[in-house]
Amino acid sequence: YRYLCNRRAVVSREKGGDATLDKARVESAHVGDVNTCSFFPSGKVLLTGSSDCSIKIWAAEHARCVKTLVGHDSGVTSTSFLETSGRVFASSSYDGTVRIWDCSRDEPTRVFGKSILSKKLASDSKETTSLVFGEIRDIVAIQEGSSLAFGDSVGNVRVVDVKQKASSSSLVSPGVVAQWPPSNSGKAMGSKLRHHFSGVTCISSPSRMGKQGDRWGAGNQLVLGTESGVLFGLDLRKMEEPVFAMRKNDASITSVCALDEDGAFVSAHADGSVTMWEVIYS
Repeated sequence: YRYLCNRRAVVSREKGGDATLDKARVESAHVGDVNTCSFFPSGKVLLTGSSDCSIKIWAAEHARCVKTLVGHDSGVTSTSFLETSGRVFASSSYDGTVRIWDCSRDEPTRVFGKSILSKKLASDSKETTSLVFGEIRDIVAIQEGSSLAFGDSVGNVRVVDVKQKASSSSLVSPGVVAQWPPSNSGKAMGSKLRHHFSGVTCISSPSRMGKQGDRWGAGNQLVLGTESGVLFGLDLRKMEEPVFAMRKNDASITSVCALDEDGAFVSAHADGSVTMWEVIYS
């Protein structure tokens, strides 16, 4: 699908192709790098997010853009579906916000965080929290899509409830139900661990139950990678301290994929290596 991003606006028409269709594809393509791309649950529709600040929905068979969503003030970094139908999804951005979208609407239905790049106030049609995050590079839907977890460039991990309306009774701030490190992070993490902590680059949650059952509890496990190369495991039920913290070397973690709830996961590193990990419980 060469037409999803065409920065030079040039396309070569295949033999027997339709020149009009080729032109339409170019005009609807992203004008910046595509940072994230994933299939809808149906497998027939694509969702892309770009450094041009836009999100596009594509009919995969014909590489035709059927909808463009705008709202972020900086590049879109990640998306995550909140429903098995694919109708509702979330997006994150370097602007420090997480936005919830309904495919039937043109504007986000909810915004978590306040853009670090814009002083514009959100319109009355959206519910916006006042908390300011750092750049958000990755998000993951957890607990059957009822919550979202994400990490930011200043090293915070937050969990937000996307089903309930923001309330002043929330534990941390409107919309945010848990965060790590906690306010007493110095005591919980220890000085040695704090020294290695840095911005969160990627985050994942297991897609299937492991043989050890609910060692962490179904839907309560997070694995995250950081700029300093440290990998952390978190249990959402007790986020005062990590379940584990380990590092291969100083290379930044570029991607992490939790395989199952026994603690098996794969990490990709900025030095070009890929590592398979297995957490051994005593």
